[in-house]
Amino acid sequence: MRRVGKTALFLLLAVLCFSSFGAEVVGEAFIDGRKVILKSDGSWDYSKSSAEVESGDCDTVGEYLLCLNQTGWAEATPHGDMQLMYQRGDIFFGVVSEGIGREDGVSYSLLRDHVLKVLADRANKPVSSINQIDHTEDFAGLGGSETIVYASEIDGLPVVYHNTMKILPGQTVQFIVFTVGSRSSAEVDAAARSVIENIRLRAGLK
Repeated sequence: MRRVGKTALFLLLAVLCFSSFGAEVVGEAFIDGRKVILKSDGSWDYSKSSAEVESGDCDTVGEYLLCLNQTGWAEATPHGDMQLMYQRGDIFFGVVSEGIGREDGVSYSLLRDHVLKVLADRANKPVSSINQIDHTEDFAGLGGSETIVYASEIDGLPVVYHNTMKILPGQTVQFIVFTVGSRSSAEVDAAARSVIENIRLRAGLK
């Protein structure tokens, strides 16, 4: 894989943070002693630092536990809409979690269209210019999920995204692996699998 400098990697982080429906962090509060993040759309999420004892070494995002400590991922500073971000070499992984889901009318087709349109807008290009590489269901055994793999060029820098989306009744989560490149690779696929295979859904929700 081609190596890139810090400037390119920071640009990569900047162009990734596009996939939220628009909620911004507006404050913090505590519920039963746990720190929560308040969002502009009225939703909220537990802070990563407030993971319950049940999570052990795992990070908490909404109803999910991410258990990546033994998979080679190192925590990175979240950017934009990301609640959590990790890095493994030149590959990044970020999580976007929002307090809207199936009960609010969110569908996979709506989410896919939104993700691609906002990326196209950020690149100042038509949606048709985005290379949609793959579209699969239940990636790495995550039942009821959909995954899209796509690539675009931002300011001359090619970026490929592997985005696994899960819509719950009241939550939408995107698990996004991304790196510099114009096509997916075995390394990117393996990185995405290492993430999806090490997440758990809390409280038995579906």
